[in-house]
Amino acid sequence: SGGDAVSGADISLDAYSDPVVVDTGVEVEPGGGDTGDTGEGAAISTISGQVFDGSGGLSTGDTIELYIWDGASFGGDGPDEGDLGALSSPLAALPAPAVVEITPSAEPAPSVLAAPPTSEQGTRQAKLRGQVLHLLLDRLSRAPEARASEEQARAILQGVAEAFQLAADDARLRDWWAEALAVLDAPQTRPLFDPACYRCAWNEVPLLYRDGPYQVSGVIDRLVDDGETLTIVDYKTHTQARPENLVQLAAPYREQLEHYREGVHRLWPGRPVRALLLFTACCGIYEYDP
Repeated sequence: SGGDAVSGADISLDAYSDPVVVDTGVEVEPGGGDTGDTGEGAAISTISGQVFDGSGGLSTGDTIELYIWDGASFGGDGPDEGDLGALSSPLAALPAPAVVEITPSAEPAPSVLAAPPTSEQGTRQAKLRGQVLHLLLDRLSRAPEARASEEQARAILQGVAEAFQLAADDARLRDWWAEALAVLDAPQTRPLFDPACYRCAWNEVPLLYRDGPYQVSGVIDRLVDDGETLTIVDYKTHTQARPENLVQLAAPYREQLEHYREGVHRLWPGRPVRALLLFTACCGIYEYDP
């Protein structure tokens, strides 16, 4: 899913959480604090994960209050609270850019499926599988301690079941739960989820930036910073994924991952960035060349 432009005037953001890559296309002037370069290409982080692109319902003369995060100046962990300055500026009128919306990561690659769904029911099932696995990996990776607590694990499973109107004892849900746990435990994928292996990590990182005449939007499933390298992880839930066919399965997603890599480079200029596909069915990793 892509980033959402926020409409309305006098929108105030008073906190930050995960990084959001934004090329605003508008000038902002400090209302307090020293934020470094706040012109085109700066990155904005918001508590809600919503992003502003200078269009999408905000009119010339409307005012927004926001915080600017210059990832290069503040480092990979982002700014401390004292580094943030509240900024306010009238928005300049912008021409509407063409939109490049990065395709959802759960979408399969039809050309390499061994048995593509031939019915509407099969398509719905594949979509449900992808959505459930994404949510399971999101919630389990946000609370790694939950796996050691039967009560917390049950709460995560119940929450996911309710989100998709599934019974907690649905056999499909139990299979997908086991698949998600296998991803967290596999030797080749565990470093992406074990907090002992990295400095910080974020899930569901929205991207929104301009690339020439285009506006690019999308969401990174997981972004891991080990202190030296930033690693983009995009989940793929093809049931047919096997170690021997990952090259073919990965081919259609190169452009998607290059868009992601470019967005992360804009947030942390000069940092090395890896771009990985994680195929959940076989716990397989495919890495694109830089």
